[in-house]
Amino acid sequence: MIEKQALRPLLLGVMLAMLGQAAQAETLDFQQCVERALSQNPDMEVSQAQIDQAQAAVREAKANHLPKVNLSMTGTYTNDALNAFGLKLSQRQATFGDFGAGEFFSKPMPDVLSVAPDDLNHPGNVGNVNTRIEVLVPIYNGGKVESYVSQARAYTRAAQAGDSHARQMLIKQVLMAYQGVHSARAFVAVGEQAQAASEEYVRITERLQQQGMAVKSDYLSAKVHLEDVKVQLARARNAEAAALDQLHLLLGMPLDAPLDVGPSVMPLPLQGELPELQQKAKDGHPALQAMRHQLEGVTANVDVARSGLRPQFNVMLRQDWNDE
Repeated sequence: MIEKQALRPLLLGVMLAMLGQAAQAETLDFQQCVERALSQNPDMEVSQAQIDQAQAAVREAKANHLPKVNLSMTGTYTNDALNAFGLKLSQRQATFGDFGAGEFFSKPMPDVLSVAPDDLNHPGNVGNVNTRIEVLVPIYNGGKVESYVSQARAYTRAAQAGDSHARQMLIKQVLMAYQGVHSARAFVAVGEQAQAASEEYVRITERLQQQGMAVKSDYLSAKVHLEDVKVQLARARNAEAAALDQLHLLLGMPLDAPLDVGPSVMPLPLQGELPELQQKAKDGHPALQAMRHQLEGVTANVDVARSGLRPQFNVMLRQDWNDE
């Protein structure tokens, strides 16, 4: 019994140690944060979906060059005089009897031309099943297909440039949140030192007041300053928590998941003269490139509209089968 009681604290300590290891925060350096953000952030999934959509539009536009095949089957059942006779002709089953030949020969010659054949004017119900296959081969469409392809390719390039811009913005946001944690922790460290110094100053002022070497207003001023330092320290801790929450969101992690950051990073300054850097930004900024490609797509859409004013030439092949 004594041995069991002695083992209980040991087992409890082991369990607490295991729980502490399980709850230990995952430490990620800046490169790991960027890689996880690019792979798990929902905005990047949306950006990739837009690229896939634009590429699918290119394939759809190119498909307009291919022949189109239509297959249809239509059923008809009617006793309309014109349609019924036409259906019999389509089935190649029309007879002289359908023209009222029996009534024609049963009447005397002078009156035969005034005979209204009942079989022709009042036919019975006729059923028909029409099976049709059509092949439409585009030959010339005024450049519409080429304009559609150009438009789709321009929008694809715009989506790709937009994806690059989204990646850059995400990396920037990760950097700001990552460094925001370090900045907030620096303020926390300073605030803790300031709080310790203010508390010590309050104690010194209180003793001096008790010894008659300081007035009460000095003590109250020290207390007010201490409370102000505590407020600033609380703000710094809130800023640290907010930066970590922002980093959680950017990495696609739950807010309650343990997370810590690695060493601080500092981007290197760009080399070169300001006019040169500004020109590079204008030429290579992905957001500007995306807008240029969107303009190309709009221009191609104008060409699509103009192609509708040009003549079009297609070849159609069709085969019909008519059966009862």
